[in-house]
Amino acid sequence: MQSLKSFLLSFSFSFFCLSLIVMATVLWVSPFARPQEAPAQSYISIPEEEDSITVFAVLAEESASCFSVISFQPRAGTVALWTFPPDTVINGEILGSVWAENPALAMNLLSAYLELPIERWAILKNQDVVELVDLFGPVSVTLTQPLTWHQASLSVTLEPGLHQLNGEEILHYLQASPDPQEYARRAAVLLQQLINQAMPLAASEQAQTLFQQLLEHMETDLSTADYDRCHNSIAFMAQLVNSPAVIQ
Repeated sequence: MQSLKSFLLSFSFSFFCLSLIVMATVLWVSPFARPQEAPAQSYISIPEEEDSITVFAVLAEESASCFSVISFQPRAGTVALWTFPPDTVINGEILGSVWAENPALAMNLLSAYLELPIERWAILKNQDVVELVDLFGPVSVTLTQPLTWHQASLSVTLEPGLHQLNGEEILHYLQASPDPQEYARRAAVLLQQLINQAMPLAASEQAQTLFQQLLEHMETDLSTADYDRCHNSIAFMAQLVNSPAVIQ
């Protein structure tokens, strides 16, 4: 009986010592075994009025398909969006006809109509849309009727329902409606989704590279000077607001 008690005491003491050794080893090794993750890049900025920037964007091949005004307003925490079909009449003037004769006058016409300074312009062709959607997409679209197009010798059909569309599919979706008003509505939803999906990247280390890629997919007077002026405030807004793009 005495030997059994001695054995149990010795076993308990040995187990206790072993536990202390294991704990000491974990405390010593863990700081080296698990390096701290680098903190996420963050921005702190107090947006000013001059940090806002508004762009007049036109989707056009031989003629304009849709006009958009995109206004980044960090102080308000929003990206305001307007889209207009070419047959929009403003003060007796047809917007598409004004743009065909003088793009600058069309931009001024919209600026006066919206009572909003428009500083920059951008022109995108169909292929630019495809590449930008592939860069920042895909885009979620709920089809209310089948969407069919021909590709080479094949006929492709997407059934009604929710779909994640790539650039080529988005282009077919935009062009499927002959109604200019519906085209503009679809373009507004596309812009809203792309901006909301891309905004978190404004606070990433890739932001400037992505901005340069954006410029490569359009004809525009936007420049790196605009990026330098507005980036901190827009990145700060992206950290605070999940989906800032709002269709007006």
